[in-house]
Parts: sequence; structure tokens; C-alpha cells
Amino acid sequence: MSETVNGVVFLVLSFATIGGAVMMLSTRNVVHAAFWLLEVMLATAGLYLLLSAEFLALVQVLVYAGSVTVLVIFTVMLTLRRREDAIRPFEPGWSGAVMAPPLPRAAGPAPQARETRRPAARRRPAPIRRSSTRWWRPPETPAAA
Repeated sequence: MSETVNGVVFLVLSFATIGGAVMMLSTRNVVHAAFWLLEVMLATAGLYLLLSAEFLALVQVLVYAGSVTVLVIFTVMLTLRRREDAIRPFEPGWSGAVMAPPLPRAAGPAPQARETRRPAARRRPAPIRRSSTRWWRPPETPAAA
């Protein structure tokens, strides 16, 4: 039962995060975009709580959702002279939706791990062994030609 509840809460919070980000990009009003950003940050804090990362959730709420959003709204309110200044002249959300699908291909394929081998000339020294009361290293043998 608890797994189902966690799954449902995760789906709700993840859709709230993604939906808030899409709405933040697609809204024309800058103040509304700041409030959508606040919603995204609070939903992300909820995801951190779901992952049992209480400290990260607290930092997310206090620093990002509280301070950064208040700072953004305060800056927007100070810089706006008229109500019409809050409206963006174009829709940046649709251009982002058109440009987003080719981005994974532009980044290229994921790097593959290479197999590393030691050169034959560099071998590890023989281990030190204990013989009765003294430590000794076996004599090195000349390399075969």
C-alpha cells in the first residue's frame, strides 16, 4: 500500500514540476512566470521529501522558493513602470518546444568506456613475503627475449 501511495505522490509532484515549468515558459506575464517558478520549486521540494532528503527540501524551500522567488518578484515590481511592461512581446515557450527535440542528437552519442590495459613492460613488483623472521623480496628474473 505504501509503495502505491509513494508512486501516486511522485507522479503528482513530477507532473506539477513539469507542468509548472511549461506554464512558466509559456505565460506572457512576467509576474505570473515568477509565481509558476515558485510552484516548480515547491514541487521539487516535495520530491526531495519523498526521497527522504529533508535537508535538501528545507534548503529548497528556504533559499530557492523563499529568497530567490521574493527577489525575482521584488526586482520585477521595481523595474516595471506601467502594467503593460509586465507583458512579454513574444511567446518563448513555443520556440523552446520546437528546439527541444533535436537537442539530444546535437549533444552526440554518450561516451563509451575504453578498456585500459597495462603495458607489458610495466609489471607490478613481486609481493613481499615473510620467511621465518625476515622480510624478503624474491629475486627478479631477467625478461625473456
